[in-house]
Amino acid sequence: MPKLILLLLLISCLTPADKVDSCDFPSIFLKYDTFLKHYNICQDPDDDSLIRFKLKEGDIHVKYCFIPTYIAKDSNKSIFIGEPRCLFIKDPKETYEITFIKNRPTPEGDIPYSNYPIKGVMIIKDQVMEFSVPFEAPLPAPNAYLKCAEALDLTGDDSYCRAFKEMGKYSFLAF
Repeated sequence: MPKLILLLLLISCLTPADKVDSCDFPSIFLKYDTFLKHYNICQDPDDDSLIRFKLKEGDIHVKYCFIPTYIAKDSNKSIFIGEPRCLFIKDPKETYEITFIKNRPTPEGDIPYSNYPIKGVMIIKDQVMEFSVPFEAPLPAPNAYLKCAEALDLTGDDSYCRAFKEMGKYSFLAF
């Protein structure tokens, strides 16, 4: 029996460390930004559509929406590639698992968005906000981001993105 335990320990030591504990968050929060405050996030090393997220102080009155994005090398332009996944974040001790779907319709003749790897995530609270021109009426923040990304991607018009960014009510995180 001791030889079996020794063999199992040896095998577990041969497993790459980043695969074993890449998403095991410590009890402290390692990352900070002005929108989310203290948080931890990681993308599963074997599945780009799966992330784990932990937030020290969530807002129990509004959902947080996570939108999968692709960022081309040497570019600061993100392209959303799937629908938002929204959830209430109530417990700072809980690690939330979010599975993305790459289901954005692709313009005819382009490479399908589903072929792009997920390289980042836009995190926005699902709340109605009053954005400046060219937005014409109050809009839920996730819808404003999707409009910004669509206009930029399809026509090159960045005016919606400028209006969205002015509000500063989001976090963009690259993996």
